[in-house]
Amino acid sequence: MMNNNHIVIMAGGIGSRFWPMSTPECPKQFIDVMGCGKTMIQATVERFAPLCPLENFWVVTSAEYVDMVRRQLPQIPVQNILAEPAMRNTAPCIAYACWKIRQQCPDANVVVTPADALVVDVDDFRRVIAAALDFTAAGRRIVTVGIRPTRPETGYGYIASGEQVEDEVLKVASFREKPSLEKAQEYLEAGNYLWNAGIFVWNVNTITDSIRKYTPELAQKMDLMAESFYTSDEPAVVGEIFPTCEKISIDYAVMERADYIYTIPSDFGWSDVGTWGSLWTLLPHDQDGNAVVGENVHLYGCTDCMVHAPGAQSLVLEGLHGSIVSERNGRILICRMSEEQRIRDFEKRTEPDVITALFDLIITIAKLITGNNVQKRDYRPVSPELRLEIQNLDRTLEEYHFLRDHNVECAEDFVSCRKEIAEQIKAYETERQHIRNRIRRTKTPEEDYTLKEQCREITKKLTPLRKQLIICERIENKVPLLRALSEQEKQLEQGRYKYKYYHQNKSRKRSYER
Repeated sequence: MMNNNHIVIMAGGIGSRFWPMSTPECPKQFIDVMGCGKTMIQATVERFAPLCPLENFWVVTSAEYVDMVRRQLPQIPVQNILAEPAMRNTAPCIAYACWKIRQQCPDANVVVTPADALVVDVDDFRRVIAAALDFTAAGRRIVTVGIRPTRPETGYGYIASGEQVEDEVLKVASFREKPSLEKAQEYLEAGNYLWNAGIFVWNVNTITDSIRKYTPELAQKMDLMAESFYTSDEPAVVGEIFPTCEKISIDYAVMERADYIYTIPSDFGWSDVGTWGSLWTLLPHDQDGNAVVGENVHLYGCTDCMVHAPGAQSLVLEGLHGSIVSERNGRILICRMSEEQRIRDFEKRTEPDVITALFDLIITIAKLITGNNVQKRDYRPVSPELRLEIQNLDRTLEEYHFLRDHNVECAEDFVSCRKEIAEQIKAYETERQHIRNRIRRTKTPEEDYTLKEQCREITKKLTPLRKQLIICERIENKVPLLRALSEQEKQLEQGRYKYKYYHQNKSRKRSYER
């Protein structure tokens, strides 16, 4: 039976919240984050090794990380390292691996896991995964591993568990996005909410059929790719088709739509090590509450700090409290732990962003000229024309940030992104309408309050999504103008070349005549 088990490791992320330790050139899954002598992806393989043969391990990663995976995991067959030609979120990543596995092993039982998680109690972890494999092998079932929360964590998604169906297996009632601190506290007190570990277990036929049902366009593209699997044409075919897949998570593609989703509550000491703060909670502390990775780090009067500098020749810190300090390859971060959610923004600003800087400068100058600055309260009236220009600049900057933040690099990316946002809105609206229908039938004030609170939470999610859709529509409306300007630029360029060619020929003719 073990020979029928397959492990899929997703290792394509860049770990931007762990800058400067984690960079696009070498993300955190390929780094010894804990200072234990193993990278995170090596620890992941070691954790799962007793559950299936090494030839049944699969790694899905970005094309640029394939060589790194080969070096760190030489025991994994080279053909089982799948290169994503473009980042398309978890659903296409998982589909690619499962379609390949199905061709080789039609009845395979599959575990999908991130490469960058930490597990303290490995034995209990293996017991839970083995139980999930047995459960999903017996029928049309999908298990997502849930972790009993120990604190009101705002950095994780949550699973609302329902009735018990078998031993320790519970039905999933719903999934919840990363909450506010207040909402996370409510989840903790409720007792039936679990952290979503992002570890999925299913039979390969269950997941492929589910994708075919709920995301048929993705299934069609996988079918086209599958014709080339295990042939010399595979890299070229995947390189052509995979980038056209919709950017969509497995949560939106399947998990939130199917009604055969289950969870096993667990206590094996899991963490996705997604932030410096989470790493600080996992590492041993000195008497002052400091967690340190690095042999040449010296602290004086520091408390509750996270210091990660394994490559530093000498690092001396004095008087820091509740701070993050990290050094890697000449990049240094010193940041209050309470501000760690801004590290992504800090990292972006370390690279020159000329366009953003230009827009910011123009907007700032315009506001200063008109008296519209935050320090000055006696605003001078602004002419309608100037006000319109400022608004246009603000909108253009907003559109630029949207394209950058969603990694939109081509027209296909934009179409996929817009479609994903529209589908999310539709799904939330459907869910909200369902809840509103339940409110009409409610019999107790408590139930009425709970349902209305759920509606309010959905509305909070819908508001930014609708704003994003409006931005998409503005960008679409600009496409004809941009195309016209591009065509004018081409014509001008052709004219310049023609002018240059004419004068070169004229010069040659004069030289010849002399």
